Amino acid sequence: SYSKTVTRSKLTTNIVSLIKGAINMFSASTKGLLRIQENLDPDCGELPVDPNELQHVLLNLFRNSYQSLDPDTGFIEVGAQRVIVDQALTLKHITLKEGEHIKIYVKDNGKGINKEDIEHIFEPFFTTKEIGKGTGLGLSMVHGIITGYGGVIYVESEVNEGTTFTILLPRV
Repeated sequence: SYSKTVTRSKLTTNIVSLIKGAINMFSASTKGLLRIQENLDPDCGELPVDPNELQHVLLNLFRNSYQSLDPDTGFIEVGAQRVIVDQALTLKHITLKEGEHIKIYVKDNGKGINKEDIEHIFEPFFTTKEIGKGTGLGLSMVHGIITGYGGVIYVESEVNEGTTFTILLPRV
């Protein structure tokens, strides 16, 4: 595995506040050209995570979505809610444990990712961007951070329709 175990400063972090902060930070970086739609359940509560790491994850996902958008019609939607992970989902994602989780998703209506690339999307140095536009490390780091918290991240995408990254983090 390319992700290593590190000592994290785990703080009890309000997930909705953290997501809103990341949205505000990213919106400022686009100079207001992009409106991010929010679908955030205020009852998500808190998780013991390093807020800087989770913010890094969100900003990376926002940036990837933004770069795939048509400037005139593009949108990003961010959502968060409490969910119960059942046995069926643990069979699909073997590292996932049953129980209560926070689900965070970042959805866009951008270019989408073809099926061949999806298989490699979290591998270090894999990029779909043209030479000089991406290192291929962003999603690999995102994957390492999320799995380090006992969570999973997965992607669903249709070419020319958009992409959704979904994160499931266990509530402890």
